[in-house]
Amino acid sequence: MCKLRTENGQSMVEFGLILPLLILILAGMVDLGGGIRDYIVTTNAVQVGARYGSFNPSDSAGIQARIQNSASGTSMTITSVTVSYPNGNASGNPIMVQVTYQVSTILGSILGISGITLHSAVQDVIF
Repeated sequence: MCKLRTENGQSMVEFGLILPLLILILAGMVDLGGGIRDYIVTTNAVQVGARYGSFNPSDSAGIQARIQNSASGTSMTITSVTVSYPNGNASGNPIMVQVTYQVSTILGSILGISGITLHSAVQDVIF
């Protein structure tokens, strides 16, 4: 049997066709890992703020400062911190701390999405 054409460049063409898909999958995996890390850091920061607020319920600025300090060093931007007292700020009543934050992603910058807005909330008891 006689070969009329060679297949020397076939694997390079196939790799060139699949490479963009592999890059998108890799960027998605990196973003997922970063998102999970940001979720854990934010939940911890909100818990730190709620714990501080349970001992100092009238210090809203201190609660916000504790949250900002605990969440520093990440790629997220905390856009709002809300401290509320559903039943008043007396001892034994709950304190609710809610945080809204913006997470920037690699995949979002490739696809033209500015970022993802997420929320985290913790309720604690005032001492």
